[in-house]
Amino acid sequence: MTDDTQSGVLVSIGELARSTGLPVRTIRFYCDEGILESRRSAGGHRMFDADSATERLLLVRRLRALGLGLDSITGVLQEERSMAEAIAAESARLDIEFRSLAWRRASLRAMETVAPAQRAERLALLAAAQDGGAAHDCLVRFWRRILAPIPRCDSDMWVGWNVPEPPADPSVDQVVAYAELPSGGCPAVAMRTRSAGLDYRQWWSPSAAASDPPSANMT
Repeated sequence: MTDDTQSGVLVSIGELARSTGLPVRTIRFYCDEGILESRRSAGGHRMFDADSATERLLLVRRLRALGLGLDSITGVLQEERSMAEAIAAESARLDIEFRSLAWRRASLRAMETVAPAQRAERLALLAAAQDGGAAHDCLVRFWRRILAPIPRCDSDMWVGWNVPEPPADPSVDQVVAYAELPSGGCPAVAMRTRSAGLDYRQWWSPSAAASDPPSANMT
């Protein structure tokens, strides 16, 4: 920061720390990361514009209190993204994290309630599923392999109709039932489908495509 850009009173890093309540080491770190601008005094000490530096540090502290990372905060300060965009991105990240935590909580409770004789089997089941997103991806991959002979646009439509999304806040029964789909349910469904005489080519014949969706043929 040059003399021409100074518009207010200059303060030392210690004075800035006292006025903002932030440790000196934190302010120094923000300077090194390019989040906060400073200039050097004749004696080589960091000096800051009191008003702009205080306002900037308070904004950083408040955004950090909401859980935003330094990359997001830097983007806001450098006007690469709006504050609303940064907050929306953090909110979306938390939604994903909360879904993962809800699945883990239900999985742990499922282990607490299972009979000792079935504990090892259930542990293997839940560990294989990992979480709801991984289990859903496994289901999608399974059905895309089964439906590979038909056009991809048709198979994608079938998958979208028939592969359920994992529950956002699953119960013990729901997490076990959903985990069973890719690990055991999918092959079983395919076997039952073949034994019932249902053919994926029939699902997507011109007459079938013009009438009911594939899910109607599987009920």
